[in-house]
Amino acid sequence: MTSSGKHVICAGYSSYVSVLDASSLETVKKIQLHDNWTSSLGLQPTDTKFIDRIFAMAFDGLLHSYAFDETKLHFERETQTKCGDRNGIPAFAMEVNGFDKNLVLVVQKKACGIYVTGRASLVLLVTFDCPSEGRYWAGGRFLSARTVLLHTATGRAYIYYLGPASDVSKGLVSTVPDGAVVLISDGKMAWFCPHLDVGAMNYVAYHTVTCISEFYNSKDEDAFMCPVLLSTSASSGKPHQLFSFQVPLNGKGTTVSCWRFWGSLFGADLKSACGGGQQQAESKAVQNMLRLTPANELSFLHGWKVSPSKTPKATCACLVMNKYLAIGRESGDIDIVLLSVPFTYGLSGTRGHEHLILHGHKGMVRCLFAPEPKDHAGKRLLVSGGVDCTVRIWNLDTSDCLGSYLLHTQSIDTFIPMSSEIGPKLKSCIVSVAKDHSIAIIDLDDLVCLYRFSGHSHPIRGIHWRTNDEIMVVECINGTAYVWQLKTGHLDRVESGSVVEDIISQCDSGVSVEDYSAGYRNANIKKTLTAYPVYSDPDGEYLPSKLKDWKKTNT
Repeated sequence: MTSSGKHVICAGYSSYVSVLDASSLETVKKIQLHDNWTSSLGLQPTDTKFIDRIFAMAFDGLLHSYAFDETKLHFERETQTKCGDRNGIPAFAMEVNGFDKNLVLVVQKKACGIYVTGRASLVLLVTFDCPSEGRYWAGGRFLSARTVLLHTATGRAYIYYLGPASDVSKGLVSTVPDGAVVLISDGKMAWFCPHLDVGAMNYVAYHTVTCISEFYNSKDEDAFMCPVLLSTSASSGKPHQLFSFQVPLNGKGTTVSCWRFWGSLFGADLKSACGGGQQQAESKAVQNMLRLTPANELSFLHGWKVSPSKTPKATCACLVMNKYLAIGRESGDIDIVLLSVPFTYGLSGTRGHEHLILHGHKGMVRCLFAPEPKDHAGKRLLVSGGVDCTVRIWNLDTSDCLGSYLLHTQSIDTFIPMSSEIGPKLKSCIVSVAKDHSIAIIDLDDLVCLYRFSGHSHPIRGIHWRTNDEIMVVECINGTAYVWQLKTGHLDRVESGSVVEDIISQCDSGVSVEDYSAGYRNANIKKTLTAYPVYSDPDGEYLPSKLKDWKKTNT
């Protein structure tokens, strides 16, 4: 967000940068500033009102700097710097120092860099690698003008001082001079600077970094770490708190850890907060840095009693009337819930919030389809297929099963609605496709199976119709076409080769049945997806007109 709070600057896996209105989140400008995707973005306030400096790190390792004028929504290019991308991995995080806005932290997987900004250039001051073998940086933030907290993805966090080790003294809290600046303390031992200059001599001293503290858990094992830092002001006398959810790599025993420490305050304030600092020191400096153990450490399940879900696994789902969600279960049940329920409680937590529960299938439900009521005289229907090889039609107004059809020898794979171009005879029908490559055409108005076609040698790719001649063509993935006579229900012929294209080209309507589940793997990785927010009331109704009122009551 810009320093005025009026705009939000967004960028991502695209070469475009978007400017959003902070009050409505509407895009007010979209501009291509550089030719590559943006891996991270940072914002630096300037001394000029309504002018901010925008830093954009591109995937090619170039760090771009722009001056953004909020009044004109104009970006002016300032600098372009090649970052030390030694590992071929773009920076994924960037932060401007809130205590000294001339410094920028750029986080990469194996190394971090501190840059100093200027009108003419952006200069690298220092880089530092992850100190632990086989570990990688996952994020960081400035704690003060000359200290920065960095953490790895596997359960380690460190505090670095921007300067040489000769600047730093250590000792008991009671021995810290009142005017010294405390960098880090556990309330017993303290690391401090007798004299601390910010930005002195054009940041010459910043070309060296010193690790002054390490955070570790009592188990001392690798774990995925998600840190949350709660900072306090120096005048409050209260310590900073670092919370972390740590999940061991074996997936067992999730732990919530809390470290408490003081930093960025004067020695007199530290001694006042710690009762004069007369405690007997129990911790010792390890390799000239302070090792901090958690003040509290407890099992995640100890603080949050979560019993394993007894809800059967969800196996399929479909939208019903744009308001409900039908969820097929491994047990054979079908839950009908408000659309908002799964987003609130998860698919495994919908029990107790159902609008309807439909019982009937013997075994897992494989597929669901809800036709539009307007296409079936206003009737609210649901079609389901399961591993019990049956197709069932349900009345959602009464929860009655209107019909059960055993039409296939193996489980039902999917349902295909009829094309809008099909003739009136099949307009109210649905096609069921089974694992045995058979298909059935069921009339949802008359509740009868009109046709059943089997004997296809391979999975079905598409179904095509020549309406006037009452011919249906089933196209298989091996290129074979089965031509069926709808008047008699008999197989007319089987064709393969180039003649198949001629047969399909003579059809006037068709639907695709081909399984798309693996197709995405062949897509070019450099694609983009745009998602738009959908606002609804608790019943799932779309309420764009109430969005403005909703924001007023929730800000």
